Amino acid sequence: MLHRTRLFLHSAVSLLCLAAPLAAQFKPTVNINCAHNDALAALAANAFPNTVINIRGTCTGPIAISASGLQLNAVGAAAINGNGKDAVTITGAQRVTLSGVTVTGGNYAGVTVSGNKLSGIVALANSSITVTGGSSQGNALHGLDIEATSALVVTGSYAVSGNGVFGINVNNGSSITLTGANLTVTQNTLGIQLGTNASGFLDGQSVLLANQNFSDGITIVSGSHVVDFGGTIQTISNKIHGISLNSKAGLDLDAGSQVTSAANLGDGVHLEQNSELTIFNNPAFSGNQTASLLTVQNNQGSGISLLTGSKLLDDNYAAINDQMNLNFGILVDDGSSVSFGQTIPVTGVQTYVFGNLRDVQLTFGSRLTSSANDSLGTVRCDATVIVRGPVAVTCPN
Repeated sequence: MLHRTRLFLHSAVSLLCLAAPLAAQFKPTVNINCAHNDALAALAANAFPNTVINIRGTCTGPIAISASGLQLNAVGAAAINGNGKDAVTITGAQRVTLSGVTVTGGNYAGVTVSGNKLSGIVALANSSITVTGGSSQGNALHGLDIEATSALVVTGSYAVSGNGVFGINVNNGSSITLTGANLTVTQNTLGIQLGTNASGFLDGQSVLLANQNFSDGITIVSGSHVVDFGGTIQTISNKIHGISLNSKAGLDLDAGSQVTSAANLGDGVHLEQNSELTIFNNPAFSGNQTASLLTVQNNQGSGISLLTGSKLLDDNYAAINDQMNLNFGILVDDGSSVSFGQTIPVTGVQTYVFGNLRDVQLTFGSRLTSSANDSLGTVRCDATVIVRGPVAVTCPN
């Protein structure tokens, strides 16, 4: 009897050991039809992790999600009515995916969120969400609000427009990643904000358009950092700055990225409070032989403004095209610096700063390091400025 008991216990332990990996792989699938009064809100709120919910019809919201791995997939025409509140809120869940679902809006493939009295999609408390196709538009607060170390991944085409505050708000240690994405952020009060140690990343197949917003196209603040690794960014016709960096923020343009900030009513690129803009490329590491390029032109302010200890580094396979801005091409003030380097000698990669009201203006303890590959027009500086390199300037002038 003792031997049989031991055999039973051994078998039970073996079954328990198998249960954990089987549970991790288990993906229950539920099909619901809200036209038949099925309740998506209750199902989503109580779903097991990794549940796949296939949706038909228009479902009553708001929808609260706390299960990791939950997938909401449209089957035919599927919609969620936000009922005047945050349409979809994700709290503490990872790898949540919405695909083909319309949230109080049009009827096309993707996740469409519109007309909510607060935000369209909210991710809280270490959550993650992937959107593939669709839009978030006309919400009273934010189109997408990614908070508290949460993550947003955008793939495919996605549009964010006409939202009352931010098109996309990425805050408090959260992140946004564009992978093979075509993200358009237009006609919001402010296009995209990354705040309080947030991070952003674009891959080489991604395009980000932040145009025609009513203040800045993109603002990066409070220790946040964005890396464009070969992607395309455009910030055009915004009512203040195209791109602004404030309070120890950073933007890296690497691996042949192509960035254009043009026809904004303020500056093309605006830096304050010890922020940094770095433009570079090493093809041996990035695999891209194209030079990283920042184009700033036809802005009503300056092409690039660096204030209060901020820095610009343009190095290796990298260049700036800075022309026809109504104020300065590059304004450098209050201990800020501009450095054009050629750690790896490059033929045919050249920076142009010409045709602005004044091309380069340096004041109040700022610094300029030039290289032979720079073509700078008028350079003006006061007695506190330090200049080195082949540019033929003696300060003050």
